[in-house]
Amino acid sequence: VKDRDRHVPSDMPYASDHAYSRSIKDFCCITRSVGRIPGIFKSRNYEYLIKLIENATDFNGLQKKRNYTDFFALSALSWVDSTEKTMNTLPGGTVLRTSPPEKANDWDSSDFEKRVYLFNCHGIPNSDIWFGENLQRNKCNAIRKENVSDEIDQGSVIFSECCYGGLLYNKFPYRNDDHGICNEIMKNAIGFCGSTNTAYGTRKSQSNADLLGGFFLNSVLEHQSLGNALLKARMEFIAKEVLLKPVN
Repeated sequence: VKDRDRHVPSDMPYASDHAYSRSIKDFCCITRSVGRIPGIFKSRNYEYLIKLIENATDFNGLQKKRNYTDFFALSALSWVDSTEKTMNTLPGGTVLRTSPPEKANDWDSSDFEKRVYLFNCHGIPNSDIWFGENLQRNKCNAIRKENVSDEIDQGSVIFSECCYGGLLYNKFPYRNDDHGICNEIMKNAIGFCGSTNTAYGTRKSQSNADLLGGFFLNSVLEHQSLGNALLKARMEFIAKEVLLKPVN
């Protein structure tokens, strides 16, 4: 497998009790729950970071369990089959939305009233825009600002399979009116799980990032804590996949 990722900016070393190392293989034994509160890369404005800290301290999960029984799912049209397989492993029912949509106005801001989200779209380095893709490999912005009339509800949990979908940027190398939309989507989330590198998966089956997302969201929808949900997902992933494969 060849990709542009020379390094893996990961919190896996913190999830293992292994001593310091520069080798990924030393951190395959996952024993700890890990969570991070991220800031925007190269930003000197700390308001975003303070907002995330306030979200964490103000959140009372025990009072809101009833809100975590269903989810919203958005997939690139070309990955519908694999996304549906992931959805079939999750409790609760929802309609899969696609990007590009199969018809005009197929989904709108009302879809963002859920508390749990699954995004299986494309991403690229140095951009926080997620892209849809049709069967002819034509790409489009997966989420436009006109689709989101307000921020995602505070206390939401998001899993993004998008390549580089876990990175927050302050500046962008090219102009696009939808830059900043994913920063806004994440701002009110109580939990976000995404990739800081290329995220791998297949079009027709469930593998790689699909599996990790299914494991993680399953535990969230069963009202487990976010730290325990990610710990359990990593353990299940290691039991099922070969962790040292380049795609993992």
